[in-house]
Amino acid sequence: MGYWPAAAGLLGFSWLKLVAPDRTTLPVLRVAAALFALVSVVGSLTMGEREESFVLTDLPHGRSSRSQRSRDARQLSAKSPAGR
Repeated sequence: MGYWPAAAGLLGFSWLKLVAPDRTTLPVLRVAAALFALVSVVGSLTMGEREESFVLTDLPHGRSSRSQRSRDARQLSAKSPAGR
């Protein structure tokens, strides 16, 4: 499926925040939160962590970071911005 589910999730979130009528009422927010939780749980069970929209938006930020964590997640070190 690629990144399309995450793109659809970001589009839905943006629409809710910017365009949706009555977006600040409690019933609309309850439905949005329940739908997000349901989609996140089902997506995580079927596709793993890659399904979640906000994880995918943070990937480029993490790759461009000047620090990196070792594979066993015990050390934090600096990396060259020019190399990988």
